[in-house]
Amino acid sequence: MTREQVPVYVLLRPRPGGFVYDDAAFRAMLADAETVLAEGAEGVVVGLLRPDRTIDDARVAEVVRVASGRD
Repeated sequence: MTREQVPVYVLLRPRPGGFVYDDAAFRAMLADAETVLAEGAEGVVVGLLRPDRTIDDARVAEVVRVASGRD
């Protein structure tokens, strides 16, 4: 397998710490997703939680929308 055949998935972490992000950090994450995908990444990896530590389904769906090119 050559280097060009290895799919690259980029972990998006706009800051250290937990996975609960304010609006500014989330917007940065979306912008980063668009950038790395435009540069050839196969996909992105994220962790998004609500303050109660449940999965933030709405924000995950937004990242999936951006990553799949459905703007």
